[in-house]
Amino acid sequence: MKDIQENILLYLEETDSIDLAFNDLVHKIEQTNYHLNKDEFSSILLLLIKISTHYHRSKNFFSKLDRIFKYFKTIIRGTFSNSELYRIVRKNKRIMLFFIKEGILTVDDNIAKQILYDCEHFSKFFYPEIKDFIHDEEILSELRKDIDNDYDFEQKRNEGENDNYICHLIRNDLVEDFISHHARTNFSLDCSISPSIFETNSFILNQIKKGKNPSLIEYAAFFGSITIFNFLRNQEV
Repeated sequence: MKDIQENILLYLEETDSIDLAFNDLVHKIEQTNYHLNKDEFSSILLLLIKISTHYHRSKNFFSKLDRIFKYFKTIIRGTFSNSELYRIVRKNKRIMLFFIKEGILTVDDNIAKQILYDCEHFSKFFYPEIKDFIHDEEILSELRKDIDNDYDFEQKRNEGENDNYICHLIRNDLVEDFISHHARTNFSLDCSISPSIFETNSFILNQIKKGKNPSLIEYAAFFGSITIFNFLRNQEV
């Protein structure tokens, strides 16, 4: 498992020889005869989910993970029941969405109910998948209130990050656009990040649950956005 974890991280961090790193990872997993041992394969799948939820996200982070899950798609479907898969992937909304779109996980009445009563952000994120199972018009109206007019809803779900424009600028360290946006809108550089239903990063979600929305400079530090971090620091934030 240690070797597999190292290969996963090498693949996620690789920027040049991505195909080679992917093939090395697949070879390492196949050496375990994972398809013959459900517990072994379950450990590998749980490891991937934990990394997807907790690890620092570099460029193409989710697309790289999607490639791993897609490669083992048939074995995953043949090894785990629908309810077992839900318990494994529900920790990461973005990965769960991929599983649903790829037909690895099926949203049935039971799973739709669990999603609905998990939390508001969870049920809004999966509104398109659970709406046919909800027969209370008041609940439906509340869920789709902020979604119907969001033309980028699908793109935002696939990104799995806070959809606030300032967050986008910080994550990509676009300091010139950040300064220009600040000059136009005069938002406070001491303000906190607004919560988003599209957020899937466990550290940020846990901070928000504690009532500690990250400040702009904390958000910049977390994503390694050094130029925006230095700009904020020079502004005595």
